[in-house]
Amino acid sequence: MNKLKTVNKYALAFILLAVFLIAAALPIFAANPIEANADEMAFCDDLSYLDGTSNGYTTEEIKYATKKETSFFAHPTFPDYYNTNSSISNTCANSAGANVLGYYNRYYSDLIPGNNVGAIRGDMYYYFPMAASTSIKQGVINTLYTLMGTNTPAPGTTQAQFKSGMASYVKGKNKTITYTNVMSNSKFSVDKAKASFDKGEPIILYLSGYNLTDYQDVNSVYKLYKYDFTANHMMVAYGYSKIEYYDSSSKLVKTIEYLHIAACKSETGFVYLLNGYGTMVDAEAAKIS
Repeated sequence: MNKLKTVNKYALAFILLAVFLIAAALPIFAANPIEANADEMAFCDDLSYLDGTSNGYTTEEIKYATKKETSFFAHPTFPDYYNTNSSISNTCANSAGANVLGYYNRYYSDLIPGNNVGAIRGDMYYYFPMAASTSIKQGVINTLYTLMGTNTPAPGTTQAQFKSGMASYVKGKNKTITYTNVMSNSKFSVDKAKASFDKGEPIILYLSGYNLTDYQDVNSVYKLYKYDFTANHMMVAYGYSKIEYYDSSSKLVKTIEYLHIAACKSETGFVYLLNGYGTMVDAEAAKIS
């Protein structure tokens, strides 16, 4: 009986010690939360501003006398594929991968067999839209949905899943894919992006909150139309533009910087406004060889 009491006494002491240690540790975890990164974050926005899912809409008008524009591209035109299969969802990563494959399909036609990716018109190569050879392009998106393990275990696709699925796809075509990070101090680096674009490499954007922006520039009046979204999303950038607007006294009144993108949504023809809405979690140039 005395032995049992002794055992119970030690067991109780052990339990009390464990509770004390756990309680002491809780403030530490509360004060030092684990920061999310692109490897942990799932990118999953299929929503459309046409469906009223935009978090905000803003317009801006700039009147100017002169302007100076600087632009550079991986290529002036680019694929703009998006999911058309209603049986799968959260497909922005799959569509981003398909756009990268479509871009390089011009150089390696076995990446997407049977895909008539584009044509030369005059002295420019133009990529065909999603409407051309839709079933073939959608087939690639479907395949990447499986290879990336999209919606497993959580809705969407992580950065690690995206890269694993892309590696698996190109390996099946006897190719490799490599990435170059174009961030600097947690911000998009224009200099690094230019270096990648100059080598003909598109850039994958991993976004937490983002914008789709349209604009008009007519008769010395610049009008900007920006839709903001709160969701996580992936896009592909293929070019950069910076426009500086000056008044009649040559005073700088506004600078606009944006990326030319494949939005990986059914809305095409938009740009991504830098320093607009949302956070760029990561950005990587992709090279297939």
